[in-house]
Amino acid sequence: MASTCWQTNKNQAEYQIYQQQAQTKAQAQIQYFVFQDLQYVINLLYQLKAVAQHFKNSEHTMVKLCNNKLMLQLNISYGIHFDQLQQFQKDQTNLNFLIAQRNTAKGILESIIGKMNHDEQKLLKEQLEFIEDYKTNCLGSQCNLKQYSLKNTNLTPQFNEQVLQQLIHSIQQVDNQVTHIKENTNSSFSLEQIERTAYMKEKHKIN
Repeated sequence: MASTCWQTNKNQAEYQIYQQQAQTKAQAQIQYFVFQDLQYVINLLYQLKAVAQHFKNSEHTMVKLCNNKLMLQLNISYGIHFDQLQQFQKDQTNLNFLIAQRNTAKGILESIIGKMNHDEQKLLKEQLEFIEDYKTNCLGSQCNLKQYSLKNTNLTPQFNEQVLQQLIHSIQQVDNQVTHIKENTNSSFSLEQIERTAYMKEKHKIN
């Protein structure tokens, strides 16, 4: 009888450890998707700002292209957040964690925009209006799926093998990063870290 009780307690303890490990991994993955997505949005916003300041013409093709890259990322972001909310709809603990991370991401985005001076905000007035809408409809209490339209650049689409290879490499990188996060849950994300990364992208990688 004592042996049976001991085995039962052992099984319960092992199950609790398994649950805790599964929850830790799920929450690390939530953080990755929320903040990596936020990083992409802020990177593209910084790149758009740099290009718009350089050309000083909102109708310039390069400015339109950068605008479209930002809009596409916002559209992708809606899908990411909607999927995450659906995935954890019946898991209240992880859902609460996801909501907290979304609120943190929203606060970081607001801080980034708040640091822009008057001229920068005026230059990006149109895009910042979309981001305000995005904050409400994507990072609000719910995620209301929306798709922002792109500007016409009058460029003829062309197949580019190099771009395809870069895309495949990027997908592989994301897969590797997700795998790493599942195995190592000590990831951290902060305003300073995200801002620093976006600043480096603005200075060294304006596509």
